[in-house]
Amino acid sequence: MAFVPGDIISLDSPVAGHKKYHVCLGDNAHGVLVCLYLNSAGGYLDNQPFDCLRFPMIPPSASGLTVVAYSMLPRYAHRQLTIFKAQKLGEIAKDVAAEMAAFVPGVKSLPKPDKAFVLGQLQMMAI
Repeated sequence: MAFVPGDIISLDSPVAGHKKYHVCLGDNAHGVLVCLYLNSAGGYLDNQPFDCLRFPMIPPSASGLTVVAYSMLPRYAHRQLTIFKAQKLGEIAKDVAAEMAAFVPGVKSLPKPDKAFVLGQLQMMAI
């Protein structure tokens, strides 16, 4: 299954024992899907919290927050997406993508090329 920028997906995580949720940013130059991880708790470097209601396609967290983690970019080959039973749950709202794009310039933990990729993709989603 092909995912496009802005898709919200779930993956079965055998390590965590539950589903993990991501915002798809699109494929990189190597044909690997790059994502942003959606966490259920904040307090980490370069995290942006949102009320769970802003991501209605995923289950609400106990914290009441859906936290976008910018400190690392999960990457998945298409084979991994099949193994982890990736499913599209919905699409990010344009206003949420715009808020995320506005946050990215302050992110300190990503290398400049990754940061530029994230910013460009989020700006595209916000249009």
